[in-house]
Parts: sequence; structure tokens; C-alpha cells
Amino acid sequence: MHRFKDVYDALGWPAQSISNIDIWNLRGKSLPMDKLAPKLIRRAAKKNYMAIIIDPIYKIITGDENSADQMAHFCNQFDKVCTELNCAVIYCHHHSKGAQGGKRSMDRASGSGVFARDADALLDMIQLETDQVGLPGTAWRIEGTLREFKAFEPLNLWFEYPVHKIDDTGFLAELKPNAEKAPWEKSKETRQQKKEAKKKQMESAYNACSIKGDVTVADMANYLETTERTVRRYIKEGNEFEYCDGKVVRKEEKS
Repeated sequence: MHRFKDVYDALGWPAQSISNIDIWNLRGKSLPMDKLAPKLIRRAAKKNYMAIIIDPIYKIITGDENSADQMAHFCNQFDKVCTELNCAVIYCHHHSKGAQGGKRSMDRASGSGVFARDADALLDMIQLETDQVGLPGTAWRIEGTLREFKAFEPLNLWFEYPVHKIDDTGFLAELKPNAEKAPWEKSKETRQQKKEAKKKQMESAYNACSIKGDVTVADMANYLETTERTVRRYIKEGNEFEYCDGKVVRKEEKS
């Protein structure tokens, strides 16, 4: 409850309504939602709550998170709570593994796509990466998917405990969240990494062999524990060396 008080204090609001907030701590006592829903309805029946927040739902998931039919049954329990108590249900879910920036906000949730289609309003919060120092806090962006209304423009925020503050400078609007690279980008990076590793191997071999004087293809092949044919191929693929009559020289040395 102290965090609610911290928010009130940070906003400069009197904590007059904090008594209207009830917390049911289920740590160590969580139940699957199909068993929790009846208990929750009985507990809240006479409270006249405007909203019930369940955080996080992976603690109470009934069934396989990746199964559409099982998650549909799971989400039906939220509808039951809404209907019986005549209030809104807000549940908190987590992203799937990996960078999420390349996905639509509705596709970032872990598990079945049912989570994207079930809610009347889906708000997704993703962290923005910035390497600048001296910033007011961590950077975040909220995007939404609304069933009954037009989508809103993303909200860019700074988090300074205990509150989020809208970025009114426009600085965060230019940032993009981390995204998984496309397969062709990953392949390109892998090729570049192999090329750099090969270049370092050739440099090391040449430097080691040149201690004794002229460097031959055979010397480098012996150092690299490979064939002369492979060394000649490496030389042709790179721009640092060339060979003639079995001898290897740096291109700048020859010129």
C-alpha cells in the first residue's frame, strides 16, 4: 500500500481515496482462475468496486498459455467476474521472449493470440533504449489497441519513481524500441563476423611467420593448421594480402 501513498505524494494529491483501494495478496496462495473467480466474486460481492486488477495473470493461468481454446476458457472467467460484479477487470500480462519493437503492440503478449483479441482495450508498455547519460529516468512508450474507439497516438514517458511523466520535449518520439532482426540481417551479420574473424587469423599468421623473414603460403598454412589451397582462397577473398611464386606479402608493403 505504501506505493500508492508514494504516488499520491509525488503528484501532490491528498491521499483521501486510498481507503477505497483493497489489496488481496495471494503470494504463495494463488489459484487457477477457474477456481479463483468464484472466490473473488463472493469476496467482492458487496464492495461495489469500479475495477478489479489482477497482476500478473501467469500466476493464475488455467491451462496451456499457447492453446487458443484453453486461453479462451481462461479469459471467459474475466467476463464472468465483470458480469457478476458489474465492474471492469484489468489484468496484467507479460511480453513473449525476445525484442518486441518489430511487432504490433497487440502481438507482443506471451502465449496465444487470444490475449490480443479478448480485451476491449489493450495497453502495451515497452521500454525505449537510450545510451545518453543524465536523463531524467528510464524511457517508455505506451501503445494501445481499442475495440470500440480510434487508436491513439503512442505516449512517450519518463519513469521517475514512483510516477510516469509524459515526455513533452519530443526527445523520445525519435527513439525506436529494440526489434528482432530479420533473418537476412542476422545472416549478413554472421557473414561479417566470420569475415572479421578470418581477417584476424590471417593477420596473426602473417605476423608470426614474418619474424623469420619472407612469408610463404606453406608457412601460413602450417601456422593455421589448414591447407595451402585454403590460405590462397583466404587471400583472394580479403584485401590485405596477395601472393606470388608462393610468397605472401601485404599489399601496402608491395606498393
